[in-house]
Amino acid sequence: SNQARSFLKYGVATREPKKGDIVVLGRHVGIFQEHIYRNGRKFVAVLGGNQSNRVQVSYFPANRVLSYRRAT
Repeated sequence: SNQARSFLKYGVATREPKKGDIVVLGRHVGIFQEHIYRNGRKFVAVLGGNQSNRVQVSYFPANRVLSYRRAT
């Protein structure tokens, strides 16, 4: 659903995410872990609770990130 986008109003936006910040990726929301590079491409490691029906870290292309959000 598009409910993930409601997190675009959470806290304040940041361009320098820290571990624990919120990552909004279109229809997915998770907790920022780190940025990594694979084959010259930037990815974001995201801890989520509904990724393949389990809690796990998944990797998404960084260009899919709509916003990084920090609690105020």
